[in-house]
Amino acid sequence: EEALQGLSKMKKKELVQLFLHCDAPSSVSEFAFGDDTTSDGNDDNNDGRGDDWKYDGFLLDNGPILSPVTNFITNRMFGRGRKWLGKAYYLTPPKTTATTTTTTTTTATCASNDNNVDTIIGVGRNRFSHDNHHPTTQSVASNELFDRTFDYSIEKSALPSSLSTSSKSLFNRYASHCSLFSSLLSLLWRGMVDELRVVALLDNNDDDNNEGNSSSSTNNGNGVENQKRRVVLLGMGYFTWSGGVWNLAPFCLISRKC
Repeated sequence: EEALQGLSKMKKKELVQLFLHCDAPSSVSEFAFGDDTTSDGNDDNNDGRGDDWKYDGFLLDNGPILSPVTNFITNRMFGRGRKWLGKAYYLTPPKTTATTTTTTTTTATCASNDNNVDTIIGVGRNRFSHDNHHPTTQSVASNELFDRTFDYSIEKSALPSSLSTSSKSLFNRYASHCSLFSSLLSLLWRGMVDELRVVALLDNNDDDNNEGNSSSSTNNGNGVENQKRRVVLLGMGYFTWSGGVWNLAPFCLISRKC
């Protein structure tokens, strides 16, 4: 994947600059699709779209000191010792959810903010590696575990607007899915926020043999043609209690090839 190779070579300062020059998704359908797919990863309608809503996640440069810290927090603490694989966004609520104190946000809705701009709200989950040696009550598909539920929305960015070409980002927030009465780590994740924007990809539709196309068509065998879009999201993660946007951790999400 050329996009991942390019992002992996960039330093944190360059990644932040790129983020500031990217735009938020124009609508939820730009990054979350395959709403007939359930949280167990099955293709319920047998239309070949079973993985469309999955994103592979990759940690990017956060400096020589903080990169190992970010890796430890992501895989050892946030992942409970399981490797973080990425995220999944749902247009419709997953059939099963992680234990939370709030479940009313699991239905995708459309609201209006103070700037009279539609804000799309839905639910997503993080993907982690899983093996049979670690029993779990969370949703498991094959060798993947779906955990750490979040609400997502498109809203005004917390990053300084004077430095950015866009005023909005895709937000992932965990607070409503973290109990106030469980563990101290749950309080830690309440302050976790991700801001993401779309990295523009070159669309070489004229070259049918180019594997780097941002979109391609497949046929599911039933005469239905599905449009496969490649989406790259550049993310900036931060904790509201430890510097917020002044202490960013870059990562990226790449939609899976299905």
